[in-house]
Amino acid sequence: MLMIQNLLKQVWPIFTFGGIIFFIWIYFFLGGSSNEISNNEIIAPRILVEIPSNAYPKPQKAYLYHAGEGQPLIISLHTWGGGYDQYDSLFYVAQSMNWNYIHPDIGGPLWNPESCCFPASVQSIDEAIDFALKETKADTSKIVVIGKSGGGTAVLGAYLHSKYDIAHYMCWAPITDFVSWHDEVLLDTTLSRKYLARINLGTGSETFFDTLMAKKKSPFYAEFPKLEDLKQKHLIIYTGIYDGTNGWSTSIEQPIRFYNKLMNHFQNTDSSSYISSNELNFWLKYRKPLLTREFIPIGDRKCLASKSYQNTAFQLFDGGHEIRYQEVIKQLKSIQF
Repeated sequence: MLMIQNLLKQVWPIFTFGGIIFFIWIYFFLGGSSNEISNNEIIAPRILVEIPSNAYPKPQKAYLYHAGEGQPLIISLHTWGGGYDQYDSLFYVAQSMNWNYIHPDIGGPLWNPESCCFPASVQSIDEAIDFALKETKADTSKIVVIGKSGGGTAVLGAYLHSKYDIAHYMCWAPITDFVSWHDEVLLDTTLSRKYLARINLGTGSETFFDTLMAKKKSPFYAEFPKLEDLKQKHLIIYTGIYDGTNGWSTSIEQPIRFYNKLMNHFQNTDSSSYISSNELNFWLKYRKPLLTREFIPIGDRKCLASKSYQNTAFQLFDGGHEIRYQEVIKQLKSIQF
């Protein structure tokens, strides 16, 4: 018994030190470094509203925040599996900056056949903007559309087809091509369990995969507007280099192919602003930048590659299928309306 007590006296400091280190790790890596934003001192609550809709059979719900007449307006678009009631850090961003804000349903989760980039969902985004402008009297020249994942897909839908002359779009980890995404998911058992049934639901596929419907929901296959209609719009596409790995849902090829197609549409002859096949293949194989260069960080993450042409940019960062809110705040503060 005495021997056991002596042994405990010797090892107890080790366990104690290890415990302290463990809890420090938990705080900084799981708690202290959280990317989500909240605010316990809510100045004014967001309110639940119903928006009359010609896009859908019944009104669409949304959360609205009224900052004040003449203030900018954030249109926050929910992810693939979410809806208007999804937790949204952008509400707290809007509140802290005293910007108007709306978080519409746009058809609900994107496995609904008429959601995503289906014409009805793009129309419903415009209806949400109509409603928000009427209720808040926001400045029509100061509208920003932001979304991640399926919300990023919807951002691109609005970028291509919104009736509004929206100046700024921020698109994070978008799904741009449902045909290739379906094929990618088929090859990955983890992704198949998570997404295959819902991709089929969202494309109305029953006995076979409906390629035509999948293309109809994909920004990559959409008809691009006239050059003069797009060149004035500011678009930033962000993607994390590890997206498509470790259970993350979308290959980095998705946003890259869309960005390059957009460059072609712009008739851009500057090859350095495209993403080359050598760069893409290197990123896919090694998950690191091809060239060692210093770029302005993406919020609290390292920027690994940056391409741009006129008002359009592509940013590759050290991360996965995510949105970095520090970067969103930085970009919002830098906008010159």
